Amino acid sequence: MVVDGRPGDAAGRHAPSGHGQSWHGPPPTDRLGTTVTVGAAAAAVIAVAGALAHLPGLGALGSVRSVYVPMALATVASFLILAAALLLHARPGFQGRGRVPMVATGAMVALVTVFGLLVAVGSLDGIDLAPDASLAIGAGTLGRIPLGRMSPVTGAVFSATGLGTLLLLWPWPSPRAARRAGHVASSLGSLAVLVAFTVLLAYLYGAPLMYGGTTVPMALTTAIAFILLGAALSAAAGPLSLPLRLVVGNSSAARLSRAFVPISAAVVLLLSALHRLESTTWAISSPLFVAGFIVAMAIVTLVTVARVSHSIGAALDQQALDLVDSAARMRAITESALDAVITGNDAGQIVDWNRGARIIFGYTHAEAVGMSIAKLMPDYHRAGHSAGLHRVASGGESRVIGATVEVTGLRKDGTTFPLELSLARWAHHDEQFFTGIIRDITERQAAADEQAALRERLAHLQKMESIGLLAGGVAHEFNNQLAAILGYAELTLHKLGEEHTAVREVEAIRTAARRSADLAGHLLAFARRQVIAPRALGLNDAVVGILDALAEMRAEHVAIAWLPGAALWTIEADPTQLDQVLTCLVDNAVDAMTVREARLEIATQNVALDAAFAASHAGAHPGEYVQLRVSDNGCGMSASTRARLFEPFFTTKPPGKGTGLALAAIHGIMAQHGGFIDVESDEGVGTAVRCYFPRSGTPDL
Repeated sequence: MVVDGRPGDAAGRHAPSGHGQSWHGPPPTDRLGTTVTVGAAAAAVIAVAGALAHLPGLGALGSVRSVYVPMALATVASFLILAAALLLHARPGFQGRGRVPMVATGAMVALVTVFGLLVAVGSLDGIDLAPDASLAIGAGTLGRIPLGRMSPVTGAVFSATGLGTLLLLWPWPSPRAARRAGHVASSLGSLAVLVAFTVLLAYLYGAPLMYGGTTVPMALTTAIAFILLGAALSAAAGPLSLPLRLVVGNSSAARLSRAFVPISAAVVLLLSALHRLESTTWAISSPLFVAGFIVAMAIVTLVTVARVSHSIGAALDQQALDLVDSAARMRAITESALDAVITGNDAGQIVDWNRGARIIFGYTHAEAVGMSIAKLMPDYHRAGHSAGLHRVASGGESRVIGATVEVTGLRKDGTTFPLELSLARWAHHDEQFFTGIIRDITERQAAADEQAALRERLAHLQKMESIGLLAGGVAHEFNNQLAAILGYAELTLHKLGEEHTAVREVEAIRTAARRSADLAGHLLAFARRQVIAPRALGLNDAVVGILDALAEMRAEHVAIAWLPGAALWTIEADPTQLDQVLTCLVDNAVDAMTVREARLEIATQNVALDAAFAASHAGAHPGEYVQLRVSDNGCGMSASTRARLFEPFFTTKPPGKGTGLALAAIHGIMAQHGGFIDVESDEGVGTAVRCYFPRSGTPDL
């Protein structure tokens, strides 16, 4: 197993994730850690007993029976080294204790591995390569078998277990390499257990292997120690290493293996023991005992099968209930979501559809499942969607998976709307799926657009305010200078008399000064710095009083329609400025109409404005107003022209035809009267200018 790139770090500190196993009781990592400690310690104890067997009177500790070979001292040392290495490896933090302990431990384990390999290879070639001959001096023989020497089988098993231990200790550069090393180490430990168990069975059956010749057999105590050491080595590799993971965990296969492998081993061992005893005991060899033994084994097997079946069935039933509960919870969560949660497969078909998706898109669950996801998007998005789906299916990268993007969606009724999409990809078995969380951002986008419009209006108002302050200051000073010019012009004309040759030039000066004074008046009106004298009046009466003068201003091809409103409310206004407003609006309308059937409408009416209207019109406030509308069917204006309509000196008329101050002055006059002006215009359609005067009192009857 792997922790930070090292296999089997402390054997039992690795998570059993990745195999769908759930655990009851102590985690398998804890139990495997105990197995490592107990197995290695028990093997070390047996090795110590084998060492003590070389003392006088303690021979049984190393061979159990005098007719069996004892454990050699080289075998004792090898067991102690490997057991110590596994015990150190199982200690938390051993990998981080520095390079020296790691190198020293690895060197000792490598020595055991090489020693065992020399013993095994030397027996094959008939050459004594093992350096343990000096330890066997004076040990004697058992028949023709030399005592005190390591068995070739023991050497082969030591080379396997030593190699497995080295693989666990090695600092592998990557987790993948460490996992592979763990698999090999666990397999070598299992091989050691299998070989030792075979030797043990031969002893129990009374036919120990390799006795009767000159080759040294594996001692009985050595076989038992190898079973313990091999189990410790396999456990040290971790719960996910092969073949250990086949018997670890709560899967059905692992539970069956844990139930029947021990029973099978116990039956084999018991049969071997009975076979060993049947020649000496009549009762064991009788048919009645054999039948009873078979019945007892059948009962044990049936009870074991029943318990395991019940346990596995209960676990499967619980897993099925858990799956049903999990699916129900997931469905409840997705169905309660206000956002659309849609899952599609790699073919682009919808496989899951929640209530939020039905509300947003309009399709029912039955209609949506199996439908192409492309039907949820406008035509201009479908080509990109198909290309992206094909690219991802071919192993390419997606531009939207893992990100949040804003795109356009298509409802069942054919309407489009802005949406926010968060897309994720996941796999189940060999199938790829895509789950998208979709939020309708129509209201959010509308709010953002409204905020942008408000910011734009505020900036425009601030700009107009700044221009007004500047224009008002300039116009006020300019007006003072013009007053002096007009005054001196009048005095000069009075002194010169009508017959003087310079009268015409002085009159030209006076005329130019009066025109400049009019311009200054417009600027003062725009800056709201003119002195006004408002009084209560009826807007219908004011229009009728100037209607004849307005009719004289129109061209022959223009027809004027007067549409007075009934029972108008009274307003507070300066009559002179009201005349100026009407005159300027009619003059602009007449200039804009070049068609033959030109029509100019002047209309009045009472209006009540709500907060929604006021929020969407600059300068407006909720309340009751009297509206003056002047509309034409002339050339109209573009959006860029409307944006600068009230700026001083901005005009679309040819040079010499206008000053660009008329509408700026009207804007200032309306603001000074507490009202506002609104313009609607489209190119080629015409223009409608509405002036709103606040209501002041009783109706104008």
